[in-house]
Amino acid sequence: MIFTFTGLKPGTTTVSVYGRSPIIENNDSIYTAVVDENLNVTLKSVRKISTFFMYRDADIDYNTYSVSYGQDGYHVSVNYEEEQKIDEESVDALIAVIDEYGVERWNGFSESERHGPVEESFLLEARLTDGTYIWARGDNVFPENYEPAINKMQEILDNAKIW
Repeated sequence: MIFTFTGLKPGTTTVSVYGRSPIIENNDSIYTAVVDENLNVTLKSVRKISTFFMYRDADIDYNTYSVSYGQDGYHVSVNYEEEQKIDEESVDALIAVIDEYGVERWNGFSESERHGPVEESFLLEARLTDGTYIWARGDNVFPENYEPAINKMQEILDNAKIW
């Protein structure tokens, strides 16, 4: 697809492009469009969560979360239950953790150490509106900064406002 933007008057707005398909993953993009005095349009990619899935299994019972973005805001499914609204501040806090701990460097991590019982396993999949994709999984082996990052993300989602 090709989109053409023509400036009509100077200013700033948000442009959201929702990619939906019954056979492939959602692919959302969000941009800030700036129109200058000469009516030139500049698009700057906005870094938000499009989809986010987090699963953990250990001796402790952890909730599994699936977050998605839509025209009416963010929704979350907890433990594969029906989707509900979730506050945007909590979802934005996930981005802050991803940035703080370099979670996007986890993309492609897939390791397992199964010589004994699995003490903890995880799966994280996230698509961001700036095109970033993260897919990582592990059984008893974890990427750099795993523990502080996953614990913060779990805390954010466990305490999010959901209605």
